[in-house]
Amino acid sequence: FIQASFLADLFFRKYIQKVANLETKLITLSSILGASILATFVNPNFIKGALYPFTVFNNYGVTITENKTIFALQEIKFVNPDFIFYYLAAFILAISIYVSFFRTKFSLKNLLLTLLGLALATQSVRGFPYLLLISLPYVLLNFNYVKTNVWVKTTNIIVVVLILFEALFYLTGTYYASTYRTWTPQLVFTEDAKPAMDFVIAQKLPEQIFNNFNIGSYIFYRGYPDYKVSVDGRPEAYPALYFTEEYLPVLDDYAKFQELEKEKGIKTVIFSIMDQNKETINFFQAITKDPEWKIVFLDQFMIVLVKTDVQQQLHLQAIDLSKLSVNNYNYPNYDAYTNMSTFLFNAQHLPQAKVFTQKALELNPNSPAAHKSMAFILYFENPRDKRVKEHQLKGESSLYW
Repeated sequence: FIQASFLADLFFRKYIQKVANLETKLITLSSILGASILATFVNPNFIKGALYPFTVFNNYGVTITENKTIFALQEIKFVNPDFIFYYLAAFILAISIYVSFFRTKFSLKNLLLTLLGLALATQSVRGFPYLLLISLPYVLLNFNYVKTNVWVKTTNIIVVVLILFEALFYLTGTYYASTYRTWTPQLVFTEDAKPAMDFVIAQKLPEQIFNNFNIGSYIFYRGYPDYKVSVDGRPEAYPALYFTEEYLPVLDDYAKFQELEKEKGIKTVIFSIMDQNKETINFFQAITKDPEWKIVFLDQFMIVLVKTDVQQQLHLQAIDLSKLSVNNYNYPNYDAYTNMSTFLFNAQHLPQAKVFTQKALELNPNSPAAHKSMAFILYFENPRDKRVKEHQLKGESSLYW
């Protein structure tokens, strides 16, 4: 599409703007585009392989959040603080297109590629980076105008103010302080699941393992070949029926998991507690109550369980959720405690969930996530509790449209 945009621009300049001496460029770029299309067929699966980017989603047996559009996610009340940047970027992009008509000669290429980045970002939230990687260079070129008027000057001032606001809002950390996150701009690489996998590997917990979708790729990365996952973050690599007829039903119906456990000889369960799918929550509630399974590791991101005989054989300390103490954890960020609280709430341990939420509120009294969590807990304790409404109001954030 990028090559075709350049080619379309050449045709536009030659036949609409009447620019001379473009024949050689037209022939050259047409040849390159044709060769590029033919080159996609040079793969082991020929036509099927060439068309794979257009058919890959036909084999998805599980819903992936980042493959949805921003509008579909907002319809189901999904919150993401990055949504505000999409709207700001789209507004700046629209102004740049308006300004581009005041160039000495209008550029069709700039228009098409400006819109391409926006189209990919609108198609799915995983396409947001294309606003930067594709649209940004052409947005800047759009502002390279010659003719001007009061509206062009006004829109330019608005864009400058928005970009400065956006940069300062993000880089100072003010942005994330107003959201459910505690992130700040920094050059670090964090492996949230590292402590859990360090524990699994150090204790040499036995195969077979059962894991959830969210964490499979990391287990595969750290544990292969000793640990082979039951699923990982590449749904296209599994038959769709595997998710709809095997994996998800096992999560949703604990009796089916018990059958699978006996059939496969499952000894270790490794899950991300961040998974908020209905089926996973059902699984958490069931397995944490099963006396045949013991929790041997739990932090703000991961839970590891083993069969009771394995726990006794390896002399591992079992974690009792009903007696879990917030003093056993020392996290600098409040969101770690809200993660723990959400898991405990899902596992139906409300007193412990409440304590962890209180700790989060001690670290950040203005945390929307902690207030929202407390509202849920108090409601389940007593729907008539007046504090529920108070925490609900504090749990709202203007960044969540």
